[in-house]
Amino acid sequence: NKTWIWPLWGHKHVGNAESTFFVWPFVWNDYMNRATFQDHLVVVAPFYRHYVTEMRGNSNTLPVVTERQEKFWPLMNYRMRDGMGRFHLLDLWPLAENDHVDRDWAPLWTLYSRTWSGENFDSRFLWGLYRHQRRGDEANYVSFFPFVSWRRDETENHFHGWSFLHGLLGREENDSGTAWRLLYFLRLGNMKESQP
Repeated sequence: NKTWIWPLWGHKHVGNAESTFFVWPFVWNDYMNRATFQDHLVVVAPFYRHYVTEMRGNSNTLPVVTERQEKFWPLMNYRMRDGMGRFHLLDLWPLAENDHVDRDWAPLWTLYSRTWSGENFDSRFLWGLYRHQRRGDEANYVSFFPFVSWRRDETENHFHGWSFLHGLLGREENDSGTAWRLLYFLRLGNMKESQP
């Protein structure tokens, strides 16, 4: 079942798939129904991309979103899949996601990024000049590179510590005692370091 007034508008329905375009190839709207999932894709190339996958239950339950992506090129990209999320501020790659670009090139132009899963997250601003990591209530790390960093890790004998200029001056504490770090290599105190 297909109706086209190419390149202005077109609609096609084949089996469980439905597709509509406007001003080909710039705007399109696609639906795909699978056994228990429904995919919805809206693209306004190259500026906007919206993608959602929903798991459908019976008529008494609401659909559950298992994957979502919102991309406003070149400003931001948000993606959530299976409870894990990712947000990037500045996303200069105009096409759909590409693992090689995300790994090799995107860090060059990403001003702010945040990844999360449940209560765990990792935030970076200006290529790591500011960084904040949290692992639930067990661990927390904050850094303003290269000036100061602070870390707390309850899994390492209740470790608490801070450092100024990456070891010019610092203090560390855990269940075994306290230690001071001076001039990057001097260590004073009775704290025993955690064993790996």
